[in-house]
Amino acid sequence: MKRLLAVTVLLVGLTGCGVDWTTLFGWNNTGDTGEARLKQFTSESELKEYLVNQASPRNTNVYAPVPTPADASGSMSQDNAAPTAMNEGTGNVEQSSDIPDYSTTTEQEEGVHEADIVKSDGNYLYILSDGILHIVDANPAIEMSEVSTVDIEGWGNDMYLVGDKVVILSQPDSPVFAMAEQSLSSEIASFWIFEQTIVVTVIDVTDRAAPAIKSRSEFDGWVNSSRMIGTKLYMVITNDLAFLNRISADDVDGTTTEVELADLLPNVTIEVDGKTEYSGDVADYSEYYYPEDSDGLGFSTIVTMDIDSPQNYTAQSVVGYPSNIYASTEALYITDTDYTYDGTLRQTTDIYKFSFTDSGTELVASGTVPGRVLNQYSMSEYNGYLRVATTTVSSGRWLFDDSDSSNAVYVLKQNGDALELAGKLEGLAPGESIYSARFLGDKGYLVTFEQIDPLFTLDLSDPTNPVAVGELKVPGFSTFITPLGENHLLTIGQDTNDDNGWTFAEGVRLSIFDISDFANPTLAHYEVIGETGAYSEALYNPKAFTLYTQSDLIAFPVEIYDWNYAVDDDGLLGGSVATETATTNNEAVTDTPPTETEGSTDVDEPAGTVIDIPAPNNYFVGLYVYKATAENGFELIGRISTATDNEYCYYCGPSFTRGAFIDDNVYAMTSEGVKAASVSAIETILSTVEFEQPEYPEPVAPEPVEKPDIDNVTDNGNVNSGNATNE
Repeated sequence: MKRLLAVTVLLVGLTGCGVDWTTLFGWNNTGDTGEARLKQFTSESELKEYLVNQASPRNTNVYAPVPTPADASGSMSQDNAAPTAMNEGTGNVEQSSDIPDYSTTTEQEEGVHEADIVKSDGNYLYILSDGILHIVDANPAIEMSEVSTVDIEGWGNDMYLVGDKVVILSQPDSPVFAMAEQSLSSEIASFWIFEQTIVVTVIDVTDRAAPAIKSRSEFDGWVNSSRMIGTKLYMVITNDLAFLNRISADDVDGTTTEVELADLLPNVTIEVDGKTEYSGDVADYSEYYYPEDSDGLGFSTIVTMDIDSPQNYTAQSVVGYPSNIYASTEALYITDTDYTYDGTLRQTTDIYKFSFTDSGTELVASGTVPGRVLNQYSMSEYNGYLRVATTTVSSGRWLFDDSDSSNAVYVLKQNGDALELAGKLEGLAPGESIYSARFLGDKGYLVTFEQIDPLFTLDLSDPTNPVAVGELKVPGFSTFITPLGENHLLTIGQDTNDDNGWTFAEGVRLSIFDISDFANPTLAHYEVIGETGAYSEALYNPKAFTLYTQSDLIAFPVEIYDWNYAVDDDGLLGGSVATETATTNNEAVTDTPPTETEGSTDVDEPAGTVIDIPAPNNYFVGLYVYKATAENGFELIGRISTATDNEYCYYCGPSFTRGAFIDDNVYAMTSEGVKAASVSAIETILSTVEFEQPEYPEPVAPEPVEKPDIDNVTDNGNVNSGNATNE
């Protein structure tokens, strides 16, 4: 039980970063292993009946349609065509010599682009903040200026840059609230639910000073994850309980005569150049599939949209919940791990493979592996094989007790409509859980954690016989792994300290591992930033970790809140300023904070007096920049503070911080603006752009709705038209 993991620090970074919480903390129960199968609906009435029955209370019998659909493999064509990749930000052309070197979003697979809140094309920065797209002319850095803004509908955290087009995925500020009724025993429960929508906005930025919205597409649901290959956008959209509000109490009890299928399915409206081109159901009934083991309420819909002609989108949907999304240049994979129909957590993961075709995606195969998948980096497709790293717990357990856990790597090969087991490596690190994974070519790397951080090197050259060939144990743990040249790995994670049987996280830890001797990996260099109060979004969001391989530079956000108080002999409480101490290769070095860093003030008040809390020691919010090489390890280039000017609110900083490089300059981008500096003199800010902050409207509560008269309800949940009451 030695993996406390500094919960107070790390839980902040888990939300919205694609991490399966139940894998990380092991909230699992035993589940049966089996082979996943998706079946296709054969009629509108069959799909309608299935959905209405799925809306019944979860304590009823599991429903499956009576008619046996045709084998789904009948529609699974093997004639697939992968889309053509484009260079991010430059279109489908080679980068010309007049475009400077610049950093891009950290992505898992080459040619498969991933969304983020910032993008760069080498001359301009595109920053999505508080529902506004900011376009900043960033080159030359000393003349940086904001050239235009575009108001985006709602709030967005996902953005792509494809040639001269910006694609933004956002959620409207005010979701549609609706009233739902459900029969529970002899009462009708009335409650508010809301229907979230996702808006895809395509903006032409050919003229950066006068961007123009080209299309707007609104889908019911919210985006689990998305990818872009070429001009094609692939979104996995989740719909939860939204259709319940369209089903009356009678319908929930099984009467389906008054409900229409169109009222149950998610909708889409697509506008191009201000004109509505399509409005209706996202997909036809024939594009819906359901698993043999029912997965409750919800849809997982894969939407393929060419941003040049969004009205010609295609979609396929699975009745179930997605967990993690992985995409290669050949196929997109959805994992389904969360719950069985009766609400228990599964101990197996279903995997659905959708191959890319000329028009979109096509369901081609499905399968199941034991255990749970941490995130997208725990999966990888190579030479037609899918490698999957999982953690399995044989029984239910308390939060931090993983004594019966085990880890494995499974290799799957498509055979017809099935993802079949080709090879497996089981029994890795008993009693621990996977904290990071990376598959690179025919090699794999796993980091597990309980107290000492083991790095495993895996030989996957024979997919039928994966082998663990090396293991290295070092303090701490890594949460993201990326290659550093041919023979080294660069990781970010946290350092740890063992204190009386409890393991605490103690600072952000950078490591470089030498894997030139694959069977005997070694720790070549490491750096620890801060102590217990240090955190970085990059720990659980690789997109916050900027790699600039052209100059061997890395940049990532860091927050340090070290609160230390002392009472002197007179009972006076004091706070003091202290410089940060970083540990490099087991040697302590002093890092003097830049002049922009906010310091604390001394406080001396009689004991028992209510006082303002002093600033934390080593307080810092901003961007760290390092030069990272296999030969010399980590060289701190400097850091740029993005902290708030409010000395009384040390947690009121920007909502995000990202780093970017253009030629020899570094840019600290936040929700509040941009700061530019030369890498050679990072402490000197060359120019600053401040964003105008939006005014936030007061939240509007939904109109109250009168609840049904509970005294006027029959035993079967129907409301009487007369004055009879239940006994």
